[in-house]
Amino acid sequence: MVIDLRTDPAKIREAWTHFREVSTKAYEWRSLIPEGTQPPIHMNVDKMVRYRPQRDALRYDPTQFDTYLEQLGIECPTVRGSQQDH
Repeated sequence: MVIDLRTDPAKIREAWTHFREVSTKAYEWRSLIPEGTQPPIHMNVDKMVRYRPQRDALRYDPTQFDTYLEQLGIECPTVRGSQQDH
């Protein structure tokens, strides 16, 4: 069923129709944030400064690595032993 929802255009249309006409028919979406309001990014400046080095260390560098997994030191495919091996 999940694969059908990703690959069958008719199922996708059917799901959206059900969502609009049944699941959310009685609901009207209204934003709680007034139109034109700028995001208060000043509230997170300390967190952005604090965590930027950690974030930057995880940013993919295609000039040095073929894949992101290679950059992280993960070899694929990973084959794990049976539960008895642990």
